[in-house]
Amino acid sequence: MRLEIYQQNCARPPSVRGSADALSPLTCGIIPRPACRRPSVSALLCMLLLWAGIGAGALGGVIVLPGRAHAEGKPSVLVLRMTGLPDSILRGAQGTLTTAAEVLSTDAYERAAQEQATRPDSRFALKEIATRQGADVILVLGMLGRRVLRATFRDGRSAGRVRQIDFRLRGTALPRNVRLKLLDELGQTVEKIEIADAEAPAEDGSDDEPVDDEELEAEDDLVSDEEVGSNFALRVGVGAGFGSRSISIPAATGPVRLATNLFPAARVVLRADYVSSGRRTFSFGVHGSFYTSLGLQSEEQRPDNTSRTVGSRSQSLQTGAHVQFRVGKSDRAPRLEIGSGMGLRTFGTRQELTVPNSNLLAPYIRTGVIFNLGSSALTIGIVPEFAMLTNVGGELEALGVGSLGYTAGGHFFVSYQVLSWLDLDFTYRESHGFIGTNVDGQYHDIERFGIVSASYVF
Repeated sequence: MRLEIYQQNCARPPSVRGSADALSPLTCGIIPRPACRRPSVSALLCMLLLWAGIGAGALGGVIVLPGRAHAEGKPSVLVLRMTGLPDSILRGAQGTLTTAAEVLSTDAYERAAQEQATRPDSRFALKEIATRQGADVILVLGMLGRRVLRATFRDGRSAGRVRQIDFRLRGTALPRNVRLKLLDELGQTVEKIEIADAEAPAEDGSDDEPVDDEELEAEDDLVSDEEVGSNFALRVGVGAGFGSRSISIPAATGPVRLATNLFPAARVVLRADYVSSGRRTFSFGVHGSFYTSLGLQSEEQRPDNTSRTVGSRSQSLQTGAHVQFRVGKSDRAPRLEIGSGMGLRTFGTRQELTVPNSNLLAPYIRTGVIFNLGSSALTIGIVPEFAMLTNVGGELEALGVGSLGYTAGGHFFVSYQVLSWLDLDFTYRESHGFIGTNVDGQYHDIERFGIVSASYVF
C-alpha cells in the first residue's frame, strides 16, 4: 500500500512508482521536480506525524526494558538473611540498594514465614513465600564462618540463582568497595533476568512446582554445601580480672584455714580448631589456659585464733583436646563440646605456713553447651568439669592428706563479636577440690576467677 499525498497535478517520479521507497517518509512529498508545485500543508503534516511516530517508537525501545515493569523505573529487591548475619550488615545492604532499587520489607517477609510456621531462612520459605512478595530480585546474605559474606542474587519469581559473590570482611559493617560491588551485581542481575524473560517468557504458573518435604529436609539451608572448605581457626586471648582462693585442712586440734580477699588476676588462652568441610557441623582441636594471681596476700587462721598474712601465689593451668558438634543445620544452632586433658592447680607462699604449698595434678573431662543468641553477636557457654586428683604434692602428703581426690566445677562465659577478628569475653570459673585425710574431715580447696579478655581470631 502506498501513500498518495501528492497533489493531483504532481506526477510521481518513475524511480519511486512501484518501489518500496514509496512507503518511506523520505519520498513523501519532498522529491524535487521542476514542474511540481511545493507540497501542500497536509503533506507536511503527514511527514511530521510519521517522523514523530518513528521517533517515539525508537525512544520507547530504549526506555522500556523488556520483561517486567518496575516502579518508577527501579527494580524491587527483597533482602533475606541467613541466621547469624549481623544486623549491621543487613541494614548496610538495604541502605545501599535503596539508591538503585525499591527495597521491600524484610520484616514483613519474616513475619509471613513465622505465620507459616517455617524458618525465614529455609528453602521452603524462599520458594513458597519470598517469591510471592512481588520482588524482581531476591538477595540472600549469609556469613561463611566469621569473615566471609556470601551474597546470592536470585530471580524474584522462581528463586533461581542468577549470580553469587563472596566478600571478605574485617568487621560487622559493609565497606565502600563492597557496597559498590553489590550495586554493580544488582544491575547485572536485573539485566540477566530481563534478557531471560524476553527470550523465554514464563507461562502463567505452568512451571511452578511444589516443593516436597524430602527436598526441604535435604536442602533446608539456603547456603549450599559447596561453598565452605575445611579450614583452621586460631584464637589467642589475654585478659585481666579478679580471683580468690581458700584452703581448709583438718587437724587434730581443729581445722587450719587459709583464705584470700579478691585479688587481681590475669589469664592467657590459646585455642586451635580444625573445622570440617561442608556444613561445618564438626570441629576438633586443642586448647590451653593459664590463670595467675597478681600481688596476692593470704591470711592463715590457726586453731589458737592467731593469724598470719604473707605474700603468696595462686595459679591454674589446663591443657587438652576437644571436639565440637553443631546440634542443628543452622550455622547459629547450639553446639555441644566435649574435652579432656590435664590440669594443674598450685598454691605457694614466700614464707612457711601451717598450710603447706600444694600442687594438685588431675586429668579432667568436661562437657559444655554453647548458644548463639539469635542473629546477635552474643554467645553464651556453660561448661561443667570434673577431674580426678592423682597427685597432691609431698608437703600435703606429709600432713596426712591422701593422694587421691576429685574436683568439680566448671566455667561460664559470655562472648561478644566486636569485629570478624576480635571478640570480647567475660569468663567466670569456679572449682572445688576434695581430698580425704587420715583424720576426720576432708582437705577442701576452692578457686575462683572472673576475667574480662580480648581474643584475636586468626
